[in-house]
Amino acid sequence: WRTAGVPVEPIMNRPLRSRGLGEFWSRRWNLGFTDLANRLVFEPLWRKTGPAGATLAVFAGSGLVHELVISIPARGGHGGPLAYFLLQGGGVLLERSRVGKRHLHGWAGRLFAGVMVVAPLGLLFHPPFVRNVILPFLEAIGCL
Repeated sequence: WRTAGVPVEPIMNRPLRSRGLGEFWSRRWNLGFTDLANRLVFEPLWRKTGPAGATLAVFAGSGLVHELVISIPARGGHGGPLAYFLLQGGGVLLERSRVGKRHLHGWAGRLFAGVMVVAPLGLLFHPPFVRNVILPFLEAIGCL
């Protein structure tokens, strides 16, 4: 878009520099979705449900969107993407809790974020998605 003269900001903002899980999801990863989710889900809900409920609703919504674009085309693995994003929401809430504020900062916060994002990726990119979508795609473009 920039080469066409359209003034746009990058959709990612150096995600590997995140100091915590909340920062990763709110200020560094897929900022287009973050902005949309804040306007359409978080802001309308936070007064009714509080920040924790609104946060979980955003992550649940993201999980449902990923079910539509990952599990349905893969014809399997249903529930994995939703579980992944609910786990991320729970991690953000833990990070914001009294215990999290006391212990999950500095290197511990970075480590927590990295483990939380990477370790459960098998839920998001489950075997049916790899088998039924990724591998056929790689074969179609001549990479296999």
